[in-house]
Amino acid sequence: MLQTEQPHTNWTLRGLAALVCVLGWIAVAGCSSDHPTIAKVHGTVTLNGNPLPQGRVSLEPIAQPGQPNPGKAAFGIIQSDGTYRLGTYSDTDGAVVGKHRVTLYGTTPGNEPAKKPPFDVLRLVGQSYEVVAGQDNEINIELTSEIVRQFGERDD
Repeated sequence: MLQTEQPHTNWTLRGLAALVCVLGWIAVAGCSSDHPTIAKVHGTVTLNGNPLPQGRVSLEPIAQPGQPNPGKAAFGIIQSDGTYRLGTYSDTDGAVVGKHRVTLYGTTPGNEPAKKPPFDVLRLVGQSYEVVAGQDNEINIELTSEIVRQFGERDD
């Protein structure tokens, strides 16, 4: 009577099935996200009532008591009409929910402006903006020449 290799084949198939299950579990566990909640953010940046035609906006989360790591900053490029959309983990996914400080940058990396911006870096000291969960937050940033003089920095 001829014996087949069936017991060995069953064992190999069971081992392969177990390996697939373990790898699947690792993939799912590795893809889990511990990112803080984010919400959409858009707005317009103006200077003396006119759209700021270039630069970048950054919203940096402010740590709250008992929250040592408030999350990643969000960035957005200011369009020629002064509008922007923020992104944290992708280009326009939004910003971490909570209070934020705002920093503006006068230029966009790799893009030399035709006209020199009124500042290189502008940190809006003493001001904070709230990002609320579950909505497309509109945060309009209204600058004046006085604010630029007070908080703006130049690299030159």
